[in-house]
Amino acid sequence: MKSQISQWGNSLGLRIPKHIVDGLALSANDEVECRIEQGQLMVKPILKFPKYKLSELLSQDFEPEVEIDWGKSEGKEQ
Repeated sequence: MKSQISQWGNSLGLRIPKHIVDGLALSANDEVECRIEQGQLMVKPILKFPKYKLSELLSQDFEPEVEIDWGKSEGKEQ
């Protein structure tokens, strides 16, 4: 699908078609990485990771994993 480069202040802007926006779950003001690879413009979304507070993580209920029996200790590991 064709798109057009437009003037945007002192910069240039590229409109991203809706089906690509939807397919990549992009939103306005999302950050992307732009680079040139083999003479082509590559635009890659920067993945957003949720920010957690330690208190939020510690407040969650969790079930400890079942302890694995590796057999009896041998050698210097005792």
